[in-house]
Parts: sequence; structure tokens; C-alpha cells
Amino acid sequence: MWLRKFDQHSEVICDDFTKSWFEILLSHNSIEVLHLVVGEIKAFGAVEAMSDRTCIQSRGRQSVELSAVDLVSCCEGCGFGCDGGFPGPAWDYWVEEGIVTGSSKENHTGCQPYPFPKCEHHAKGKYPACGEKIYKTPRCKQTCQKSYKIPYAQDKHRGR
Repeated sequence: MWLRKFDQHSEVICDDFTKSWFEILLSHNSIEVLHLVVGEIKAFGAVEAMSDRTCIQSRGRQSVELSAVDLVSCCEGCGFGCDGGFPGPAWDYWVEEGIVTGSSKENHTGCQPYPFPKCEHHAKGKYPACGEKIYKTPRCKQTCQKSYKIPYAQDKHRGR
């Protein structure tokens, strides 16, 4: 079901992709996807791709960073929250319900920034090791952080 929805618009989404893909990808935090709580990697991969598709479809006029925590906590059919999930229903959720903006905990921008610190999994790097700490899935909140001026419902971005 979710693949069919995106096939209908593939010519719009990818029409100018070869000319501008590098600029669009550089505008997002794509590399930071590697520094997550392990079970949420699918949610981060999905929102990164959705953010990029939004930018590509708008021909670079709309660059957003969608919130992984909004997807993980509010999409009941997407899987198991912080314990992993399914990409197909995540795409359906983006089309049907929309996802608000949100950056990393460190950047703290957008409607719902990610609440957990970045850490390294299975490798040494610039962030501390993740260790054994497992975070619980945050409760779905249909509000934005206090410093963000756009209401939750108005900040929703939907796929086509």
C-alpha cells in the first residue's frame, strides 16, 4: 500500500533529483543517523528519507528536519517504539497523519526535538559510548516545545 502511494508521484519527486541531490542531502543531518538508540534506527532512516523527499519534491524550496520522536511515539501501527518497527506503516503515517519538525537533542530546534543524547554503537567516535542504557519510548505528545511558536497541528508535514 505505501509503495503504491509514492509510485504515483515518483516523476515529481525525482524529476530534478540528479541536478540537486547533493545540495539537498547536505542540508540535512543525514550522517547523524548513525548515532541513535539502536531500536529507533528505522524511524530515523524513515524521517531522514521523508525530510529529503519533502525537499526534493519542493525543488529545494522547503527544507525540513522531521521529528523521529513524533513518529516513534505517536504512530501506534509502526511497531514497538524504541524497540524497533516497520518502515511501511511509517510512510503511511507520514502521508495520512503527518510528522512535525524536530532536530537532535543537542540542536534542540523544531516542534519536537529528539529527547535522548547522541551516542556511539559498536565503534569509537566523537560521541560517548551508548552503554547498556535503554530508554523508554516517550509518550505521544501532541504539543510542541514551549519555545517553538508554531502549534503542533500546523507544524505537521505530510507526504503525497
